[in-house]
Amino acid sequence: DEFHQMLTGGRTPLFQDVMLDTAAAAVAVTLMWLWLWRQKRH
Repeated sequence: DEFHQMLTGGRTPLFQDVMLDTAAAAVAVTLMWLWLWRQKRH
């Protein structure tokens, strides 16, 4: 998304956006890992 913002006039990528995207990805990976771990246990 931040790469797209660099190419769109009037919009600039913000460090906070990068951090928010990174945190959301980390949460998604963690939830998927927990789901897969739970599936293997049962």
